[in-house]
Amino acid sequence: MSTATQASSAEVENLLSTITVVESIPHVAGYERGCGTDKKTGRRQACVFGPAWNNPRNRSGCDTRNLVLKAQLSDVQYKPGKRNCKVIAGWRIDPYTGARITLKQIAIDHVVPLSAAWSAGAWQWTPQQRVTFANDPDNLLAVSSSSNSSKSDSTISEWLPPTGACPYVVQFLTVVRKYRLPISAADRTTAAATCAGAPPQGVQLMKPLQRAQVAAGARRRPGWIRNVANRREGQQWRDQLIRWGSASSRSATE
Repeated sequence: MSTATQASSAEVENLLSTITVVESIPHVAGYERGCGTDKKTGRRQACVFGPAWNNPRNRSGCDTRNLVLKAQLSDVQYKPGKRNCKVIAGWRIDPYTGARITLKQIAIDHVVPLSAAWSAGAWQWTPQQRVTFANDPDNLLAVSSSSNSSKSDSTISEWLPPTGACPYVVQFLTVVRKYRLPISAADRTTAAATCAGAPPQGVQLMKPLQRAQVAAGARRRPGWIRNVANRREGQQWRDQLIRWGSASSRSATE
């Protein structure tokens, strides 16, 4: 194990020692991101995390999305007359794929998905606490739209990026600890194994060809690998992850 890997593994172990681990996190009804009116029913949507990218406590004049783009993109260009609050161009190396992506290919990802946070305990928070979480830059990454769509509302036991999996796990756990949210035993096992150098099998990953297409800006991308753990090989790897996690980490009941 390299020195860098050892350091990452130690950081994950430190984070895990301060996070509550439960066997599983059941789905909690009531999550609804939309803030408008349902066109079919006329019902007002719940807007449980507040309007997108709008934090009332932000005094900069820029919305959260543009603040993230300003901070994380290179060679940023702004729309004239908008006080540098409207990003119109820029690029970065996608932390999830390693590909070079431009503004048109970028989406802002919540590292800890809002729906996952809702079920883990955010449903009990005040509206302002949820707005703060949704706009927290510690939980936001500018990534390729394709990888953001692939991830959807998955946690780390269900999805890992093909590039930078361990830093992603560290950021996920850091946010979880910051907001005192629990994680599932499966997430804990994946976190420990990933940063210990174990191959992140049993979770959804992107093929090398798909990463190349992200870099090329291809409009059409093949489907994503899903449910690897349901295959025989995936199950073998999942069993191996459990063994690695048991050997390198405290049990979920400690």
